[in-house]
Amino acid sequence: MEQVAFFVDGFNFYHAINNLSKKDSSKNFLKWVDLRSLFGFFIDRHHQEIADIYFFTARPTHIANQQVLIRYDALIKAYEHLGIKVVKGKFKEKSTYCPLCKRNFTAHEEKQSDVNLCLYMLQCAVERKYDRLFLVSRDSDMAPAASMIKRMKLTNLSLLTPPEMQPSQEISKIIGKGGRIKETHLAKSLLAECYRDKDGNVIVTRPSKYTPPTR
Repeated sequence: MEQVAFFVDGFNFYHAINNLSKKDSSKNFLKWVDLRSLFGFFIDRHHQEIADIYFFTARPTHIANQQVLIRYDALIKAYEHLGIKVVKGKFKEKSTYCPLCKRNFTAHEEKQSDVNLCLYMLQCAVERKYDRLFLVSRDSDMAPAASMIKRMKLTNLSLLTPPEMQPSQEISKIIGKGGRIKETHLAKSLLAECYRDKDGNVIVTRPSKYTPPTR
């Protein structure tokens, strides 16, 4: 069986789903997504199996709404429980000037996640750890890493674009447009309501805001 790994740009992935929920709040439940189940739609199960999933993210500690942090922590805990390799960056303050109001204000930007993803992906390619890598992002900043892997013929590389987004033109020119995640894929790939440890104790529960609609 061909060993496949997925490298997920968590920031890109989350905001793609969040854009769906902004249009229709009843779609919040799509954020409670099981990555292993989701990515199963994009492999040939007869010849491929998912070896590892890497999820690159940063905890949004600057957000005042504690419920957002609680939901974030629950999702990350569920991923770690299921064996997803969560790689954490951080948010950093930066001073930004607004030309309209003519004053500086403090903004926050995610740091390290893009660099972490590229470094991990390159390392796995150089080590030939997997037979195929999937890059889950539409961020053109990933293009140089994709180009190096392609140019050096280190391993097979495919692109998977988050929902409601167009594939990155820069990356597509290097490795092709690849697959696109659809809303229907998300809806069919939800995490369980809760997860327990080996002793039966509940370690994470689905946030109420992510409860799927009753049919």
